[in-house]
Amino acid sequence: MNNEQYHFFEKVIALEHPRFIMQYNSKNKDKYLSVLHDKK
Repeated sequence: MNNEQYHFFEKVIALEHPRFIMQYNSKNKDKYLSVLHDKK
């Protein structure tokens, strides 16, 4: 099953896993949040 075939979502956005951000990149979390906000 995939979105192209069944059209479950209008758009699929790949993001970093939240645990990866908080555990290894917490000092840069504002950057990740701005990327998420810009992709909406």
